[in-house]
Amino acid sequence: VWTIRMPRAAPIRGRVLAATGEPVQDFELRWFPLTSTVSHSRAFRGVADGAFELDEIAVGNVTLLAKSDELG
Repeated sequence: VWTIRMPRAAPIRGRVLAATGEPVQDFELRWFPLTSTVSHSRAFRGVADGAFELDEIAVGNVTLLAKSDELG
């Protein structure tokens, strides 16, 4: 019998704000571990305060990018 321990995902919470400080309501977050070129993404729509929570990102160093079509 083997026991395999997998690292648990660490939640990342935050807000996406425009340069003016106003919350962005429609955006996409894209992330990838620093040791990989494979990225993952999730879209958020109609988020009045720009808040997000990601709970599927593995523990470790990650690059996280936010993109909004309305802001370019």
